[in-house]
Amino acid sequence: MLLYEFGKAVNSYMEDPHHLLDEIMNAAFRTLDAERGVIALIDEQTGDMTCELIRDNTGDLKPEKLEVSKTIVHKV
Repeated sequence: MLLYEFGKAVNSYMEDPHHLLDEIMNAAFRTLDAERGVIALIDEQTGDMTCELIRDNTGDLKPEKLEVSKTIVHKV
């Protein structure tokens, strides 16, 4: 179900990457029993990770309010 939701979002929002990430996060929250979600991307040139979208299950969370374990992120 989750892969279907992701595929649907990708096909619908290819023109707007931010909206695509938002829809992927929405699908993840609808499908998983999660309290928080983070979408991080790796810069291909520098190798640095950037958090593109951070949210909690209430719908709003500012990036500076969430500490993300780099160990967990690298394992994922």
